[in-house]
Amino acid sequence: MNLFERIYYYETGYSIIANYDVSKGGLIHLDKKGSTCRFCGLGVPDVTFTSNSHAVPEFLGNHQLILNSECDACNKFFSIHLEDHLDKYTRHHRTTGQVKGKTKIPSYKSKDGRARFDVKPGELPKILARRDEEHYNIDFEKKIATIKFQIEPFIPSAVYKCLVKIGLSIIDRSEMKDFSRALRWISQPSHWFAQARPPYPLLSMSTYVPGPRPFQNLKLIVYKKNDLVSCRVHYLLFLAFGNIAYQIVLPSDNDWAIPNEKLTFVPIPVPHEWEWQFGTPTLHVTDLSGVDYIRGAETSTNYSFDRVVQKPELIGMRLKDLGYK
Repeated sequence: MNLFERIYYYETGYSIIANYDVSKGGLIHLDKKGSTCRFCGLGVPDVTFTSNSHAVPEFLGNHQLILNSECDACNKFFSIHLEDHLDKYTRHHRTTGQVKGKTKIPSYKSKDGRARFDVKPGELPKILARRDEEHYNIDFEKKIATIKFQIEPFIPSAVYKCLVKIGLSIIDRSEMKDFSRALRWISQPSHWFAQARPPYPLLSMSTYVPGPRPFQNLKLIVYKKNDLVSCRVHYLLFLAFGNIAYQIVLPSDNDWAIPNEKLTFVPIPVPHEWEWQFGTPTLHVTDLSGVDYIRGAETSTNYSFDRVVQKPELIGMRLKDLGYK
């Protein structure tokens, strides 16, 4: 499908049931404090609700959405078993996209400590590396600088589960009845997902949008299918920040009646696909079905520049000489 066909596909076939543009405003509380937990179903006194549970992890730039119906036990479980993997999987995008987490924009440092990418308040991003460093390359003729990011070990299906948890956190509680199987899946330490059931494989579509931080805020949308008979997936999550937009299928009980091979997952249109001045967005499909750690993963990002200014006074200096640990 072309862009206009996809726009029509979603405008006619889906309704938006959750839509948040998260910035630095006041807190937005979802559900009532002290109600039963929407994930484990338990309430006081069996569980407590003392923490401010973020509906979306703070490291993604969420400083507003607080989920009152997430108990302390579930909050701790998700933080340890799911959020840690999404943190590692997305960190380089949050660094380059200048996404402020709990306290600051995350910095990147290569495993050998010889290359860094830093963003400090009020300053332009800095790539710090020796000219002959393998993690960094500059093409003076094409005016393109390339930095290679090394991704810390993560479990793909744990990343997918964390995205599902985010989607189930921001929809109205009345929709939760359609996710009994998904709730059991995200709430258990095992990441195995039944291959015979949709959606499988666990695919993530990511759209990289070039240019200076196209998504200024954290954007969250959940789509719900309008009918019950078509082979379209029933629910989808769209999540975007900085330069990247992710979209996944939220595993619904309603999709289990549809054979995997007939279930259709069409890319959600991204506004920047139409005449974006900084270049054409690129779509990537990633299989996140794996239940074992991915180690040694790497990715590269290109940056264009107008000019190069020589700094002779920096020649021979080490990173720690420049104030970096």
